[in-house]
Amino acid sequence: MSNLFDFDPREDDEEESDFDPFETSSDDEEYLPAPGENGESSEYESDDDVVDNEPQQHETTCSEPKEFVLSKDGKYCYYFEPPPQLPNRSNASFALHETPGPTLFASFLLFMEPIEKTIVEMTNLYGSRKYKELWLPVDIASLRAYYGLLILAGVYRSHGQCINELWDDQTGPPIFRATMTLKKFKLINECIRFDDKEQRKGFRSRDKLAPIRNVYDKWVNRLKMCYTVGKNVTVDEQLVPFRGRCPFTQYIPSKPHKYGIKICNRCDKCITYVCNAHHFKLCTNCIDKL
Repeated sequence: MSNLFDFDPREDDEEESDFDPFETSSDDEEYLPAPGENGESSEYESDDDVVDNEPQQHETTCSEPKEFVLSKDGKYCYYFEPPPQLPNRSNASFALHETPGPTLFASFLLFMEPIEKTIVEMTNLYGSRKYKELWLPVDIASLRAYYGLLILAGVYRSHGQCINELWDDQTGPPIFRATMTLKKFKLINECIRFDDKEQRKGFRSRDKLAPIRNVYDKWVNRLKMCYTVGKNVTVDEQLVPFRGRCPFTQYIPSKPHKYGIKICNRCDKCITYVCNAHHFKLCTNCIDKL
């Protein structure tokens, strides 16, 4: 066999060369990898092997139900049983990354528009009387932001901490400064009201809870509406910590906070949901009202 590199153009021109670069010699054999070489199966498997492997592969992928009904137009097949599904790993996008159930924002459903409108109206009324034209009206969004900051301060265990430290540029959490300014927070905290102070005098002699009676009753009705209790219900007392001016603040040395407002609650035994509440008011008939 002549090789391309053995060709010498200096040979006699009269002597014809037998070399043809496009001619394939019968002596050259094409290299075929052995079956299983390099981890690959041979491309020249017998037809019998391919036929034998097809039914087994078909059984492992999916086996269609045999009984079905053909549609009138002949385009659709309706099977009596669904095809079996192979066990495989579920897609990561369908995995649950949160605890099932109500979200943390569901608690704000207890303070929906009937209560929020009353608080916003009474707060703006008191603020306009005290600061006149310098008062900036409060809306529902600002009121909800105020709620959120109070709850967040409790999460950070900031009870007794100075408010200025929460809005400090160096040590305070950035979310407080991003939500509202310290001046606006202090104004809402100072002027938040639940009733009209000028109309309170007529009810104060009969009801010691008159400053918050309207909002308190709406909130208790909201508790009853949002949940239906089971057959097991517990009635117990709770001392809400409070050291402000209140005519029915009690001192109980056995309680952790000692000073506060005593409230009787009716709770569901399974999830401890408060479905009804009544302030104690130094009387014994509050349990009968529950």
